[in-house]
Amino acid sequence: MRHKKTKLNAKGRSVNEQFVKLPFWMLACPAYRSLKPGPRALLVEFHGRFNGRNNGRIIFSQRDMAEAIKVSDRQTIAKYVRELEATGFIQAMQRGGFNRKSPTESRATEWALTMYPIGDKPAEKTFMRWQPEKNDGTEKPTGRDGKSSRDGKRAVPPCSDRQENPAVNGHNWSSSRAENPSTYTSIAIGTGV
Repeated sequence: MRHKKTKLNAKGRSVNEQFVKLPFWMLACPAYRSLKPGPRALLVEFHGRFNGRNNGRIIFSQRDMAEAIKVSDRQTIAKYVRELEATGFIQAMQRGGFNRKSPTESRATEWALTMYPIGDKPAEKTFMRWQPEKNDGTEKPTGRDGKSSRDGKRAVPPCSDRQENPAVNGHNWSSSRAENPSTYTSIAIGTGV
């Protein structure tokens, strides 16, 4: 099998190679740092559809988005898109829909990446002005059980001078491990001991 020769420029770099450019200043901004992995993956796909000339006309349907990042749930994709719009990375230029009857019109939404200019209009970079919502002190952090960590007493039992503290209430502390193996080991689970 013959390999196709790659054209190189004067510096030895490939002329035909395409890539997605995500600059460090964008990756370090609060808007990008706030994104979860799903929206980040979708943002990379948006950048992959940008060819340098089509900003404002990037056609990307939810079906194509779902296929690109391997997510089958359309509601999840819609949530990712809303998050990217809310943080200012993308902007819908013309909403798509099945009510468009003209064969020349795309039924998919046409998008713009705010990082790049649209025609003669300079890049807005809306995501650079985005800030997370400030907590005014009314919302309390919650634990795994959903209860506020500030409410009530801590669930940690008081210290005891005993060596082991089995999770069985009313346990006779004078009994040994041999007498109650199910209290101390997981071997007896399901044996009815």
